[in-house]
Amino acid sequence: MSSTFLEATARLSYSFASSELNDVDGLKTSFSSPDSADEELSGADYNGSAAANTGTTWAKLPRQVVIHRASSTSNYNTDDITLVGRVNGVQVTETLTPADADGGDELASEHVWDTPPTITIPQQPNATGSFTIGVRDIGPPGGPVEPFMGVKLHADGTLFATYESSDDYTDELPCAAHIREHVRATRILCAGSQTTDGVTCYVL
Repeated sequence: MSSTFLEATARLSYSFASSELNDVDGLKTSFSSPDSADEELSGADYNGSAAANTGTTWAKLPRQVVIHRASSTSNYNTDDITLVGRVNGVQVTETLTPADADGGDELASEHVWDTPPTITIPQQPNATGSFTIGVRDIGPPGGPVEPFMGVKLHADGTLFATYESSDDYTDELPCAAHIREHVRATRILCAGSQTTDGVTCYVL
């Protein structure tokens, strides 16, 4: 049996524990605000468990990125945070604009990224504040044109997902534990009280 076949069969599904779904430091653990220049993060800068291969790939599947700012009154600016990377094989630039200078919030990317994007944090007024970079929603390796072939929750609960090529159609599907649901989801939604139980995503 060829090694290529063994590798392919080993990638039929990817499982995520509940703690991996909305992981606040899944890409990079807390770091102080850059106060002398803009800070560009990529590759080896990513020390979270969701990243692999020195931060150049995801450990499992494409993920949404969420930037958290610790609460620190008047110690941030509201300049755009920039993310650059590939989405469904296409180079994309996305900007996230903080609402105020006080932090205590999160800025979630619209996109699910093929690989961890390069993130540029603009220079801040001082180093008093701090940032943490996490991960949330999960996408299939081929993007929306190649949806998941099924999803299984690890406990009784509700699956929140979008389907086929339209991110406008979101469904809430009650699921029994350990039963594979043959749904063609394009994105597993993991924000707040959305999908909170561990999940297995089938790609073949």
